[in-house]
Amino acid sequence: MRRNIVFLIGLVLLWQGSVQAVEYTGYTRLTPVIDLTTPVSGVIQQVNVRKGQLVKQGQALLTLDLATFNARVVACEAGIVAQTELRKEVQREYVRAQEMYEQTLLSERKLQLALIDKLAAEARYQRVNSDCVQARQTLKYAVIRAPMKGLITEVQARAGEVVSHLEQPRTLIQLVNAERMWIEIPVRGDVLDGLRLDQTLDVMLKKQSLKARVIQFEVVPDVLKDPYYRVTMEIKAGDVPVRAGYKVSVSIP
Repeated sequence: MRRNIVFLIGLVLLWQGSVQAVEYTGYTRLTPVIDLTTPVSGVIQQVNVRKGQLVKQGQALLTLDLATFNARVVACEAGIVAQTELRKEVQREYVRAQEMYEQTLLSERKLQLALIDKLAAEARYQRVNSDCVQARQTLKYAVIRAPMKGLITEVQARAGEVVSHLEQPRTLIQLVNAERMWIEIPVRGDVLDGLRLDQTLDVMLKKQSLKARVIQFEVVPDVLKDPYYRVTMEIKAGDVPVRAGYKVSVSIP
């Protein structure tokens, strides 16, 4: 009897070990498109990329004519130098005024005027310094750079065109993440119930075994594939060029 029980337990364990994950077929898609523009006005001097080009993070994609922006930075930096010296001089004058007031050689009225001059000099310095920060930031905005390693999907700008911040900002360049792709698969409702966000699943893409992370799923079934639900996962592309339409096999336990 005991031998039979052990035999049955062995069969159960063998059956459990033989249960395989279900394979689902899906297809890759690109990650959401990122629209790039600039909040400053100017003339486009150079467009450095073309549709379909891979770019590195921080790479300059488009540059406005920088002459005006550079001139503003130079002017405000010169203004900072001048206001710094003026602020020091006014500060010295105020210290002298305080000393004379303590020696009863200066009226309280003139001491107050010296204080007002000191505060005004400080305000002018802070204003010029603020203008410099804005000028440097504007210069930075005059160059559109890739926020990540990306694939250019659209270029809607040409050298010589005028960009105006007074108008509705228009998209100049579009790109997608070149290091990640999304995968979509249809699953039944009972399979969906067993999935969770951020769950890791095994996938096979172009004969490479990869890991995919569940990032979203539909709560309403696809009307064209009822009663199937669409599950979206994200994978690191690795050595595989990012493309939409790769056939992928996804293992769901």
